[in-house]
Amino acid sequence: MAHNKKVTWFHHRGIDWQVNANGSALDSLILRNVIELPMHMLDHHRKVFLLRFDVSCFSYQRDNRQISALIEWVKTKVRQNHYSKRVGICWVREMHDAPTPHYHVMIVLDGSKVKHPHQLATWIKSYWQPYGRYHQPRYYNLTRNNESDLFEAIWHCSYLAKTRGKSAKAPKVKRFSATISELY
Repeated sequence: MAHNKKVTWFHHRGIDWQVNANGSALDSLILRNVIELPMHMLDHHRKVFLLRFDVSCFSYQRDNRQISALIEWVKTKVRQNHYSKRVGICWVREMHDAPTPHYHVMIVLDGSKVKHPHQLATWIKSYWQPYGRYHQPRYYNLTRNNESDLFEAIWHCSYLAKTRGKSAKAPKVKRFSATISELY
């Protein structure tokens, strides 16, 4: 792997994972979830599709209702179109110097049914347009027998676990969520 910017390692499931701290400390709880979601999906599916994207908000949000609604809407679209029996989702809320939050999101689906992010990105963009901006940094097609792609995806998605920007939140507002849902 070509990642050498302040190499950081995280030991989980008997494996040393190279992670992207990007000059920040990492939250081990979030990091475990970032690793577990694709690993759990690979336990159920031979191929896994992972989409990592960001959304920002036009205005301050004192709770996470908008991101929660987006996630539920995406799950509904995935279920209606039979894109995946299971969906794994991890999101983190961050606020840095800006007065509005932004979210880093990872969605994991059955890779035998989804191979490209076009349709998923179209749904997300159309839903999120009134609330803020959408940016799709990367997607991965993972298989059980290709460790290098999995290591690359984990390195990229481990950015969600950085602690910088996670403390600026209203009281009793979650800073992250990670779930795997059975859709049908």
